Amino acid sequence: MGTGQKILIGCVAIPLVLVVTVVSCGVVVVRRASSPGPAVANEVLDRKASELAPLTQDELSSRLISGAGTQPQRLTLDLEEGSFRIVRAALGEPLAVAGTYDDSVFAVEMAELPEGEAGSHLLVRFHRTKHAAFSFGSVESLNMLQVSIPAQQPLEMSVRMRKGEADLDLTGLPLVSLTIDAAMGETRVSFREPNPETLQRLVIRGSMGNFELDGLGHADVREIDFSGAMGNYTFDFSGTPRGDTASRMKVKMGNAEIRLPRGVRHTVSRRSARFGNVEARQATSDEVDPELGTAPPTIDFDLQASFGNMELY
Repeated sequence: MGTGQKILIGCVAIPLVLVVTVVSCGVVVVRRASSPGPAVANEVLDRKASELAPLTQDELSSRLISGAGTQPQRLTLDLEEGSFRIVRAALGEPLAVAGTYDDSVFAVEMAELPEGEAGSHLLVRFHRTKHAAFSFGSVESLNMLQVSIPAQQPLEMSVRMRKGEADLDLTGLPLVSLTIDAAMGETRVSFREPNPETLQRLVIRGSMGNFELDGLGHADVREIDFSGAMGNYTFDFSGTPRGDTASRMKVKMGNAEIRLPRGVRHTVSRRSARFGNVEARQATSDEVDPELGTAPPTIDFDLQASFGNMELY
């Protein structure tokens, strides 16, 4: 609300206009969205935004649980301007979005894209609805949300994050496909225990921020496709994969570190640097695991850097 006042300094009258935005933070109340909006996390939803059906939190949670034991459920999280934590829900608990945020400027919306026999694609979105003239403190400190996801069925999950920080503890989530698109923020991803499923494909896109992923061995991933620009990226392959991994990693105008525990069998099929530098430790030999009687799982790396640096050690 604006008010006009005159402040007298000596004999000069100076008009002063104050614009004050009052920020109210409270527990998240998920309302039925009137319009989910076009900004979604992947091309499928971008093309069919008009077909999205708004859901309440209870309705979306029911969709996640009711499909248990069938084909993988597709789930997209589209998050911007805040501090976010994504975790597995406690055993028997439904999906929940909880925390505090400025509900005069931001909104939580949930929706569904029906896909016929393929089931449905579920969307959880946190986004800005209007611009405040002035606010106290950082947006990240005002907007703090946790998304708890039940683990009753295999998941094909996409996460899109903009302008904030995110902690994704994906331990225990039965992921078969994972796409992370992170820009202008701090992102941490971890697998602290073996993935209940085999992660067939992991796609990571990063720009203008810092990204750290720990426990990639626990993810048991078959294919990694990483492309990052103007940021710092760290990948730790701790854990015990159950199969071979093909890893294609590209960085442009940034730095990438790949930490490989000693004893992990790996090869480097390509090492390419264009106005940059790529360093990789010597590939391991074709040793046979005495307990298995066969060669242990192998990680093959395709490493590319352009105007940046990449190191595998």
